[in-house]
Amino acid sequence: MVQYIPIDQKRGKGSIAINIDMKINFVPLGLMEFICILAFKDFFRLVIEASAKFKGSKWDQKIQKHPEAFNFFKSTIDNYFKNK
Repeated sequence: MVQYIPIDQKRGKGSIAINIDMKINFVPLGLMEFICILAFKDFFRLVIEASAKFKGSKWDQKIQKHPEAFNFFKSTIDNYFKNK
């Protein structure tokens, strides 16, 4: 599950939940959370970069139609991960 909840015009809260039992109970939860944050950050960066390559696609059309929404999400995600 991926969820994004806007808090106000400049902030939002994103979360991702996966149900995977990796059978590594010996790894501290804080370390696993840190690794997940890095993976989540890279995932969104790759999605944004990949979507930019599809000029004329439905995704690109929606970005062109609502650039303020796209820029809001992009800046919110960038700011969130800059502070992590």
